[in-house]
This record gives sequence, structure tokens and C-alpha cells, in this order.
Amino acid sequence: MAESSDPQRLLREFQKCNEFFIGIDSDGCAFDTMEVKHKECFIPNIIRYYNLAAVSKYAREAAEQGLRTTFYWVFWGFHGKYKISI
Repeated sequence: MAESSDPQRLLREFQKCNEFFIGIDSDGCAFDTMEVKHKECFIPNIIRYYNLAAVSKYAREAAEQGLRTTFYWVFWGFHGKYKISI
């Protein structure tokens, strides 16, 4: 099976070399990568997938406004006076 058609192959074939595993999730908690991930990966691929090149400026603006709204909600949800659980 080709590597590109089986994204889980590397994990299934992984050979343990230590008695422990340390994993760091890059969702914005350990590293401040959420914004760059959206701007440099997700948004351009959405524009390409939906053929939005002609309106890419507006698609980016809409996506980035949604991103700012999400960050605001997450910040106040996790760090605000009334902490929420999701």
C-alpha cells in the first residue's frame, strides 16, 4: 500500500525504543501555532478546494474574522471568570 494512501502506516509500524512516550499537541496550547496553521495551511487549501481564487481576498478576510472570533471565545472560555468545559 502506498504511503500516501495509508497515513496510519508509520504509526502502526512504529518500533518502541523507550519505556515512555512524550507527545505535544500543536493545537495552540503547548505552542502558539493555531493562527499560523489556519492562515498558512487551512485557509489556502479551502480557497483552492472550493475554487475561490477570484474572491480569495474576501475568503481570507471572512476566515480570519472567524478565527479571531474563535480565539476570543476560546480565551474567555478557558481563561475567563466563568470557565467552561468542552
